[in-house]
Amino acid sequence: MSNIQKFSPIFYDYIWLDSNRQLRSKHRILYEDDGFSINSKVPEWNYDGSSTGQASIDGNTEIILKPVYIQKISEKYYNRVLCDIYDIDGNPLSHRQKAVEYFSRPEVIEEDPWFGLEQEFYLIPKDSSFEFSNLETKNEYCFVNRNGIERQIISEMRLQCLSYSIKITGFNAEVAPYQWEFQILGKGVQICDQLYMVRYILDTIAEKYNYKVVYDPKPYKNISGSGCHVNFSTKSSRTSDIGYNVLEKYIDNFKQNHMKLVECCSQQNKERLTGKCETAKWDTFSWGVGTRNTSIRVPNDTFKNKCGYLEDRRPGADIDPYLYLMAMCQIALDN
Repeated sequence: MSNIQKFSPIFYDYIWLDSNRQLRSKHRILYEDDGFSINSKVPEWNYDGSSTGQASIDGNTEIILKPVYIQKISEKYYNRVLCDIYDIDGNPLSHRQKAVEYFSRPEVIEEDPWFGLEQEFYLIPKDSSFEFSNLETKNEYCFVNRNGIERQIISEMRLQCLSYSIKITGFNAEVAPYQWEFQILGKGVQICDQLYMVRYILDTIAEKYNYKVVYDPKPYKNISGSGCHVNFSTKSSRTSDIGYNVLEKYIDNFKQNHMKLVECCSQQNKERLTGKCETAKWDTFSWGVGTRNTSIRVPNDTFKNKCGYLEDRRPGADIDPYLYLMAMCQIALDN
């Protein structure tokens, strides 16, 4: 009998953002036989930036992948690795490093900001040829009898998130056909990393069922767009005796810097912020208690308890969370 060499492979799925903040990935297999173990530090890698819009085809095209967030399932020897990206001279090509530095400041840590992200999206069959303009939307929100494949995709996403210790707090069918939402809770850079990992999980599951996930803020002209609402609180806003006054101060700061935050979003998001379909107009700041046609919504419970959180309804579904959450927190905490 011939000797059969046995391998002990460890699989790594390196994930990063291209020039359009679309997710890319490639797989790497390392072997325990070569001295690598599941507990070893995940090594840096590189890719061809000229094929992702991040480097010129003339000259050095390498972009460095630096692992920053690792999801391990050790018993399966399979790992997902979110990477930050750097050029060959060590310059960061995303907003993540700036966010790391900002959320590490002592004064920010002291305020303990928390974020809840509500990510809306469309799940569209890849072979679909229907016209959205012909579909009614009045019975879709949180409707139970939705497409079975859509619900299966969402259910599998939930299970994977929980197995990877991502704090997913809910999901539901949204106001338009084929539109859904999930919610996650966390702090600073961590929740930004996790948002991209949930998107990746969702994308790969949808691919299995021949569906695509659409994060465009306004993919279809005559139907509701998709946002990524940001629920925001700090230690001060959660304090019973001063919380509501603190939130009013944050709201005033948001009003004074309204266009700065609007410009942190994509230009496509302005097509969503029309004042219709539960949105405010992009060029006008507004807020209210329990409202959904305003820039900022103060929940009724927050108003009643005089402390808690607020919801920023301006960001689109294609939000750059590192950029927006950092800018939002900076503006809120500006004295």
